[in-house]
Amino acid sequence: MQTSASLLNRLNVDPEAAQLADSPFEFDTLVAAFGPLSHVEPVRLSSGAPLNPIAKKHSGGTYFLCGGARIDGTLRLKPWPMR
Repeated sequence: MQTSASLLNRLNVDPEAAQLADSPFEFDTLVAAFGPLSHVEPVRLSSGAPLNPIAKKHSGGTYFLCGGARIDGTLRLKPWPMR
């Protein structure tokens, strides 16, 4: 089984895989090429664990990676110390 990190890295380096995720699933990681992913309003998890935007939905929504990992400026993930 692949981890979130390996799947996101694959989408980051393989444009064909990224296009497959984009259509029909509306998981658009290609938009990150135009600037950092952001969300309309600030959101956070009550646990304090990281909430990182990783893709956009065609309707304007944001997909997040919730807790357990952090993003270092690309889609490469690093372990997050759990409290």
